[in-house]
Amino acid sequence: METSSGDIKQLKLGMSADGLTCMLLFVDDEQRTMKCTVTFPEFAAFISNLSNAAQEMARRQALTDKHASLSNVMNVASGAFRLDAADGSVMGALVSDSGDVVGVRMQPDVACHLTRAILLAAPAAGRS
Repeated sequence: METSSGDIKQLKLGMSADGLTCMLLFVDDEQRTMKCTVTFPEFAAFISNLSNAAQEMARRQALTDKHASLSNVMNVASGAFRLDAADGSVMGALVSDSGDVVGVRMQPDVACHLTRAILLAAPAAGRS
């Protein structure tokens, strides 16, 4: 693993006797430490964020591995979506630059993950 100065090398965890707080101790490659004391909800959110990052890394790796086999790709020219009040799903359509339409129906959490993935993959827009 290639590293640069200040990279985190270790994460140590400790819990208070009453179980209400958790201590996180981050140690970098120069043995500098940063201590954080967190509540259960904060610790759970931290673990959730780590899990999301791991899933994103796996997704991007899979895309890299399969990139050469993507031959049936649609160039999206536009899209429109709305919330279905009946079941809470997000419904819409993607329209290709040649006019082909693909219907889409997804649960809100999938829509959030998709939106996040698209925003992370897109280059930053320049300011005018």
